[in-house]
Amino acid sequence: MKLLMILACTLALSACSEPFGPIAGGALQGAKADTPASWVIVDGVEHVQLETINKGKPRSVLIWVGTADDRLYVATSLISGSNNPADRTWVKNVMNNPNIRLRVQDEIYRLKAVRVVEPVRLEIARSALMLKYEVAVDEQSSSAWVYELQAR
Repeated sequence: MKLLMILACTLALSACSEPFGPIAGGALQGAKADTPASWVIVDGVEHVQLETINKGKPRSVLIWVGTADDRLYVATSLISGSNNPADRTWVKNVMNNPNIRLRVQDEIYRLKAVRVVEPVRLEIARSALMLKYEVAVDEQSSSAWVYELQAR
């Protein structure tokens, strides 16, 4: 019976095209939207969905998002996962193709992910994300890569 329940849950989840918790999804669905002048719309949003291209197919993940100085940011991992950000599939995908789609509530934005490497900008962006999600400074959060999501 337990095996049957696990199988049923696995099949139900695999039928979903959007990410569910830590399980990646496929192409995002929603209304196409123009890039807003201000990203204040994400300030009260816990998670957004980020879609990359993996081996020619859309792959989407749930991700934290934050703003600083009217710029939109995501981080590779502030609290868990590999200490090597390049191990994450979505990061590998962005390194191959920076064009992404982002779903905020029911709207889809076409953006590009640009890694933040300038130390002052990186600290501003990382601090904004850590403050929003109440993340402590530790080895994990300090090694996270940050991407600015820009209009394309």
